[in-house]
Amino acid sequence: MYDLTTLLLPLSILAHEGAVIATKIAAMHPYRDGHTIKEEIVGRRVTVVFPGAGYQTLDVKVSDPTDALTPLLDKGKPVYVDFDGFVAKPYDFVDKATGVRRMGISVKADSVRVVPAPGSADDLVIE
Repeated sequence: MYDLTTLLLPLSILAHEGAVIATKIAAMHPYRDGHTIKEEIVGRRVTVVFPGAGYQTLDVKVSDPTDALTPLLDKGKPVYVDFDGFVAKPYDFVDKATGVRRMGISVKADSVRVVPAPGSADDLVIE
């Protein structure tokens, strides 16, 4: 039987070939000796929504600690993004609350970058 946890899922499949919109960004802090070290930032957790996939959401752990999204998110307009080094894999776990075995998606990337809105004038090349 094929082990589903070995599959690598591209962003385009999760987004159903549609847009990826960032909705939130938060700092990720290291955890040492039973405590979160708030003074250190080891990356960012970017929450995205996929309109083409029924507005499902996903958290992407980004190893780059730079936060270029907050000023854009504060403006209240959609922030379209793409990820460099994107890797998504299914994983198997037991839900602690219900005891039911489930599947989830583990997602990480090297960095996040803002891209033009699909079909916007920024996508046009005038020669």
